[in-house]
Amino acid sequence: MLQVPDRDTLAALVRAVDAVAPSVILGFARTRPDADVDLLYVDPWGIGAYVVRLDELTRAVAQGASGTIVDDVRETSGVLGWQVTRAGARFVTALDLPHQPEATRLWIGFRDSPNRGLDWGALASTAAGILATAASQGDESARLRRLELAAGLLPALTEALDIRDVFNRLSEISRQALPHDMLALGLFSDSLVRRGFLGLGSKESLRFSKHADSFADFNPRERLYQKV
Repeated sequence: MLQVPDRDTLAALVRAVDAVAPSVILGFARTRPDADVDLLYVDPWGIGAYVVRLDELTRAVAQGASGTIVDDVRETSGVLGWQVTRAGARFVTALDLPHQPEATRLWIGFRDSPNRGLDWGALASTAAGILATAASQGDESARLRRLELAAGLLPALTEALDIRDVFNRLSEISRQALPHDMLALGLFSDSLVRRGFLGLGSKESLRFSKHADSFADFNPRERLYQKV
């Protein structure tokens, strides 16, 4: 699985790429043992990742080819084509990054077709160096500390699921482990302990939920329910 670089590392990568040719989106691709591909992207709206089939990639991203292949994404369907087009790019190329523990490609989206004579090899080396520096700074102990901080989410979840309060609490705890601008959380009935409380907002209802029978009215006026 691709490790997501921190924001400073990603910003440094964007600057390195833009110094060679202005980009509108970039990311990494790494083939998984099952032959699917981890696809990480960075665009003006944020950071995200997909797991895609190899045949969903453009030829350049699938093969790397160190900038010698430039694809027109108008001929591409699937997640990559949609993501790149959404960012405003029309052309995509990819670079094989040297000195990586697993074969990794840096892919880049451009509005205009880049000059094929650019020194892509130097850019690949620069990108690999930035990643290596970030990896040495973000060692295993730092990752373990983030996991320990994230463990603080569990007590907050099991004590109460009140959507009017829980996101502020969880965001405060999780921000220490992973700085973020937005938090989304999927919850299931089993996430709440027996006799725990669930608080709903004015527009939420248990009426059509398959978990409705798992909760008893505690204070319907305040939209508070207790797990039975």
